[in-house]
Amino acid sequence: NGKLIIKPSKKNVKAFLEKVRKVVKDHQGTTAGHLILLLNPLIGGWARYHQHVVSKEVFQDVDSAIFEMLWQWARKRHNNKPRRWIKDKYFHDHEGRHWVFTGMVIGRGGVLETVRLFRAAQTPIKRHVKIQGAANPFDPKWEVYFEKRLGVKMESTLRGKRQLLALWKKQKGLCPRCHQRITKLTGWHNHHKIWRSQGGGDQLENRVLLHPTCHQQLHSQGETDLAPNLWKSESLGYTIPEGGAGSCKKCKRPIPQSLSEKLCSWRRPVANRSRKWHVSWASQIPRFINGVRS
Repeated sequence: NGKLIIKPSKKNVKAFLEKVRKVVKDHQGTTAGHLILLLNPLIGGWARYHQHVVSKEVFQDVDSAIFEMLWQWARKRHNNKPRRWIKDKYFHDHEGRHWVFTGMVIGRGGVLETVRLFRAAQTPIKRHVKIQGAANPFDPKWEVYFEKRLGVKMESTLRGKRQLLALWKKQKGLCPRCHQRITKLTGWHNHHKIWRSQGGGDQLENRVLLHPTCHQQLHSQGETDLAPNLWKSESLGYTIPEGGAGSCKKCKRPIPQSLSEKLCSWRRPVANRSRKWHVSWASQIPRFINGVRS
């Protein structure tokens, strides 16, 4: 049908298998665990390099070729042992898969750990998504688009994953806008404190992780302050009565008199806890306010 299909070249596959064969041959006397530690980075790196093209069948062929090399390696080490014994020693069942090349290594604290051979076919095929022709990184309306692209790129590279982890730890696992946990279930978006369209860069210091909904709200409202002003009547849709009953010890914001008794009876520590309490009951304010819709 005239569709272009790009696969790893035969020359490239042959060169890779020769490299694997040399590692296996040069380490005939080593343990299975040590051999796995040598092969896994080699296989994983090659597979990730080719994960953006049509590689699924090639990955399976490569895995079969490596299996044959390791089977010969094991038989050569124990040429006086039956095949069943060799299989039971080196090739185990794991997570529904059979014949998984397995070994033991000494981990941290001197404790033995099980390691398994990485299969090229485990690498997911991820198609490269072309950038939209009309996209302009200097136009504010494309800001969210480029932030999403950067987030996807970060998740697909080892360096990007390390940066995500560093940001997550720096934020103590919390979204700076709603102060709730950021998890795989909630998802996250990569946000630039100083927008790229305004000259901001991709440095770690200029980025934060936000919940997708928090990120959408931030851009739709045109705000630059990550922490929302919970006391703006226009954002809540209600008029908050003047006056207060003490203030939050963390953020120093007043607690309205009309909310004091009802909120404290509903969640007593409101006035004595950190600002995240404000956020947690902000969504409940309309139920307790003695005001009118603005």
